[in-house]
Amino acid sequence: MPLELRPGTSVPIPCRHCEKALIRFTVSEGGHSVACPRCGGATEVKVYAEGQGFKIKTSKGATRIKPSSS
Repeated sequence: MPLELRPGTSVPIPCRHCEKALIRFTVSEGGHSVACPRCGGATEVKVYAEGQGFKIKTSKGATRIKPSSS
């Protein structure tokens, strides 16, 4: 049974960088950037109304660059 998406519902979003972590995301309409607790990369999340419910699309965002030790 598919998850019913409503504003305020917490859902797992897969990290689009490391693909090894799930990021908890609270559904709210619009564009959002969420950081992965494992790799630090950002996943862009877009939530929009479709019919009677909401739809979520995710994509890679900017990657946090870790400073190199010299």
